[in-house]
Amino acid sequence: MREAIGSVVMRWRFWKKKRGRNEQQSSLTTLWNATTQTGTGALVAAISVGVGREDAAIYGAAGPLVNVILGSAAQWVTERRHRRVQGWLTAYVEAAPGSDVAAAEAELRAKAGEPLFQEVVLENLRSLDEALDDAVVPALARLMRMYVTESRRADAFFRGVRRLLSDLTGDEYADLCSLIRWAVELASYGNQDVVELEYVMRDGATAPTLLGRQSGPTPPGFVVGKPPPSETMGEMPSAQRLFHLLRVNGLGFEGSSVGPFPGAGPPSRIVFHRDVVVRMQKVLV
Repeated sequence: MREAIGSVVMRWRFWKKKRGRNEQQSSLTTLWNATTQTGTGALVAAISVGVGREDAAIYGAAGPLVNVILGSAAQWVTERRHRRVQGWLTAYVEAAPGSDVAAAEAELRAKAGEPLFQEVVLENLRSLDEALDDAVVPALARLMRMYVTESRRADAFFRGVRRLLSDLTGDEYADLCSLIRWAVELASYGNQDVVELEYVMRDGATAPTLLGRQSGPTPPGFVVGKPPPSETMGEMPSAQRLFHLLRVNGLGFEGSSVGPFPGAGPPSRIVFHRDVVVRMQKVLV
């Protein structure tokens, strides 16, 4: 499996060289190389290349303390990358029902020469390196598996979710999963196309309370076979930050779902399209 993804990275480098691009080695390629090597020497060398020869010479002249700091940081980064790649590979295989390592590897090898597929792989690996918390690694793997299986190119949804996940702490990721799960319930009940969430600060509360409502009445003829979901989710400390990140990454928008067209609304309110939150839930699980 590692070899299959590694071959994608190598093909991408050849493809760029063939087109006459003489850019520096991608941090994604450095990421993959770091996950397949042991020790800190390779990573220290990568740091030296990244900062340039003159800066590297300055760091080298700064004394043993800098070497200790760089060595410790390099070891920590290498260990983190090994850990994340292992979790990523496991989640990638498990993302497709009935899939196994051999099937996932065969799928990767079959598409390794496609530029659009390479773009998906490399963008996903970049987030694997940049993510704030290990908790989002399985979701990144599921996001990539979704696009590989569907033979889709990296689009606005892919990039928005990738950037969103990279910016989250473990607690924020857990809140996001709860928020999207609840939004899907609100949208699904009554077959609504749009769902609206809002957070409010109540007297004596230490965190915002999340409220939600559907965009309109249940369509005629639609039979609801279960009680409606609660319109109050409870306190969510990260609501304000999540609303902001969801909007700036194009996954939700400010406004009001009242009326035929969304209008201007306060920052404490966010509107989702049903197809977006349903697709996000498949990634977050």
